[in-house]
Amino acid sequence: MVTPTTTQDVSNSLPTMIVSARKVREQEGDMPALCERRTLGKGMGTVWHEVSYAQLTAMAVAETTENKNIQRLSDTDFAITPTMIQIATMMSDKVVRNMTRNGLREVAALGQAAMQRKKNEDGLVTIDSTTSTQLGSAGASMAYGYVASAVANISGKTT
Repeated sequence: MVTPTTTQDVSNSLPTMIVSARKVREQEGDMPALCERRTLGKGMGTVWHEVSYAQLTAMAVAETTENKNIQRLSDTDFAITPTMIQIATMMSDKVVRNMTRNGLREVAALGQAAMQRKKNEDGLVTIDSTTSTQLGSAGASMAYGYVASAVANISGKTT
């Protein structure tokens, strides 16, 4: 009787079956949720102008008090030039035709994940470069403890 011989020499000739596909998991940040979103209307240019008004101060008075604390309104114009992000990819018809449907489904979400990651990175860089003393000392890097303290201060209306 003939004994069959097996070899791995032709293993590259065997087809590879992709059964499933997944993208690398990454933490979805939420920096864009911390920002206001405004749209410049058609024909309004490329710069968003907005004014902010300084606070007024209230004072306690009695019925007979004559209030001579006349206050002056003050405004400040600040301008924001929006920036855009984009990602460019290209897949030939042949690649799409030969790729598994599971793979295509996962690849479709990669572009949106890349743009979200870019928004988060930009937001963190902006916050980290702040010199506000509201979140620790001037020039301090953003840290969880500073943010938690600021939230407690804001929620408790402490001064």
